[in-house]
Amino acid sequence: MRFLLFAVATFISTPGYCQVPKMWDDAAMATLEVPLAEAAASPKFPPPDYYYRIPVRPIYKSYVVYAPGHEPPGFLDWLKQQEPVVVWDDAGHAPSLKTAADWIRAGEIVFDSPISFDVDASVVEVRDPVWFRKPGRL
Repeated sequence: MRFLLFAVATFISTPGYCQVPKMWDDAAMATLEVPLAEAAASPKFPPPDYYYRIPVRPIYKSYVVYAPGHEPPGFLDWLKQQEPVVVWDDAGHAPSLKTAADWIRAGEIVFDSPISFDVDASVVEVRDPVWFRKPGRL
């Protein structure tokens, strides 16, 4: 996340800058951590070519989770009929990135997107009022 924020800040603060800054730089990566007393045990970062070969994880449109009793009538039935919608990927789906506000919103989309597609909570759980009272929930 630190790299994304740096890239957004660099883009916004550089007048007339038209390209996304390079994100992975061997020299910069070497300065991220202080070497350990045992040099062989110090972390080694992968090379840039490995980083840039990592597939882009698509970001899908998400929907709100309503607390029990607050869901609009028919919402769950409507939601079950929706096809997944890709918001951002490397196949041409992307938000507009023309203004500083666009870049900030794009950073929010990336930061807020799930890092896996495993379902952490079932429909039955999120429709149970007790689920919402557990620590760490919404």
